[in-house]
Amino acid sequence: MLVIAFTWFVHSLLVLLTVAFFTLFERKVIGLAHLRLGPSKVSFLGLLQPLLDAFKLLSKQNLVSLRASKAVYTLAPLGSLVLSLTFWLFLPSSYFLFSNSYSFLAFLALGSLMVLVALLTG
Repeated sequence: MLVIAFTWFVHSLLVLLTVAFFTLFERKVIGLAHLRLGPSKVSFLGLLQPLLDAFKLLSKQNLVSLRASKAVYTLAPLGSLVLSLTFWLFLPSSYFLFSNSYSFLAFLALGSLMVLVALLTG
């Protein structure tokens, strides 16, 4: 069971890394389309661009309304990330971590919880 959980964790990290490189590819195409400096001109082959984008995103000023609950405002995106990564548990794969006859029902239940997380963020 521990090996299956570890492989699922590695799988999730690889998916997140793939998203970072898709973002890099998108920035290169947009840089070419708009005749701007693309990521390959900013850093070595553009490999630092996803890290710089993450740093820029994390260093932005966080504006919270005075009437908003700061705990809910900061925990709602974390809940969305956890639910999104939990979706991967119920997809059919070679690992079969939680693959049973109720996988589709659990997938729909998690999808309905995502609506609640979106309401909490608002």
